[in-house]
Amino acid sequence: MKTSILSRLSVKLILVISAVLLINLLVYTIITVRDLKQQITSACVLNAYNMSDIVKKSARYSMMLNRSDDIHQIVKTVGTEKGVYKLRVYNKIGSVKYSSDSTELGRSIDMNSESCNACHSGGKVLKNLPFEKMIRFYENEEGKRVLGFINPIYNEPDCSNADCHYHPPEKAILGVLDLIIFTNKIDAITDTNVRNFIAGSILITLLIAISTAIAIGLVVNSPLRKIREGIHQLAAGNLTYKIDVESNDELGDTAHLFNNMAEQLDKAYTEIKNWNETLHIKVREKNEELKKIYDQIVHVEKLASLGKLSATVAHELNNPLEGILTYSKLIAKMLQKQNQAGKHDNLIKYLTLISDESARCGRIVKDLLLFSHTGGNPYQLQDLRVIIDKALTLINHHLEIHKIRLVKVMDHGQISVNCDVQKIEQALLTIIMNAIEAMPDGGKLTVIASKADNTAMVLVKDEGPGICEKDLPNIFDPFYSTKKDKKGTGLGLSVCYGIIMQHKGSVSVEETSEKGTTFKVLLPLHEKAKDA
Repeated sequence: MKTSILSRLSVKLILVISAVLLINLLVYTIITVRDLKQQITSACVLNAYNMSDIVKKSARYSMMLNRSDDIHQIVKTVGTEKGVYKLRVYNKIGSVKYSSDSTELGRSIDMNSESCNACHSGGKVLKNLPFEKMIRFYENEEGKRVLGFINPIYNEPDCSNADCHYHPPEKAILGVLDLIIFTNKIDAITDTNVRNFIAGSILITLLIAISTAIAIGLVVNSPLRKIREGIHQLAAGNLTYKIDVESNDELGDTAHLFNNMAEQLDKAYTEIKNWNETLHIKVREKNEELKKIYDQIVHVEKLASLGKLSATVAHELNNPLEGILTYSKLIAKMLQKQNQAGKHDNLIKYLTLISDESARCGRIVKDLLLFSHTGGNPYQLQDLRVIIDKALTLINHHLEIHKIRLVKVMDHGQISVNCDVQKIEQALLTIIMNAIEAMPDGGKLTVIASKADNTAMVLVKDEGPGICEKDLPNIFDPFYSTKKDKKGTGLGLSVCYGIIMQHKGSVSVEETSEKGTTFKVLLPLHEKAKDA
């Protein structure tokens, strides 16, 4: 389909870029011209101020000594300077005291005129005249544009206290020095600069527009023609056609994506042709996916079975445990009443331990319900090192029996975690007891507690024979046990896994070999611990 010149993308792009450029240059030109006029005007005003201030300071000494001839000579000399139209000095009643134009001497002016309103505003004489009110632009009698600068002569202390003439301190202004200069040269310079700047802006706009048209023709039109030809070839069924565009811009990326798309289409077409030959591979892959889904379903069923089992046995186990707990507390109370001179302290300590462990055993039975609900004890802030110390105290006799040497490495700082203390203790005990049982002939048990990156970490290392590769993926499954004597129920690590997951942590085997196994437990640190 043929397109008109104006409907081409390159032409539209050139027109849009030229329009945007023209608008921007127009705005820039207006702002720059305005700033240029302001700067030149400010320079002119500053020149008038400096000249006026020089005259005032030069005549100050003569004014204090009342040397009228000296002041008149200064005014007359400055009035002959090139660019100066008039220089006059008004006294406090508005009469021309000194002037470069001798015809003005003694002439009085209207206090309500434009030149006097600056000081005599609202019928009151201003003590401090703002700088912007000292300036006025107007046309003189000859029709030429001039700048008038009013410089008040203030009644300073050394003037009001002079012996030659006395001016009361409440008289703020003694007179006004009025300097009028021509602005024709400055206006001519301004107009010339404005014209030159506008002409330069127009020329730059034309040059950029022409350069843009040439650049678009080379950078955009040529690649677009190649891409368009590639699309026609692909539509005709030539899936091996490649677009030869080597640029690194968006058009180059488009050509690269087109080539990749053509290659992928060619591959897909080839795969479709060979689909019947490779169908058995696809079936095998689907079977593997189904097997993974089936394994997940089996795992879910195991968890459901554990929940049903825990609900069934909880009542039967809790009754005898409740009896042990009750009588141990009763005996402890009786011994406390008969305890004299600390005779039964150890027995009371052991009975208290029995009570605590009996209560924990009851909670362990309830914790089996972790797979069917997430209820539990209220969370509390606790130092993880304290929990570890208590767990190690409970298994101390196991260490002695198995001749295992304990190595404990703890961070010096507090490791605060928000947790169910009993459940975390239970999970750690499970891992530590497994490590002890892995070393029946003795060895070294290492427990490390540390914190880093907003996470508390516990490592439990043993020197046992390690975990078999076939058992490793299943150790956290319910009812899966690796103990050869069949004493294990296969619930310990699965309950441990559930507890740690409930605390938004993780438990895993960091490494295992013939030299031993390392379990790693990660728990989130409490917010205050993170800040610390």
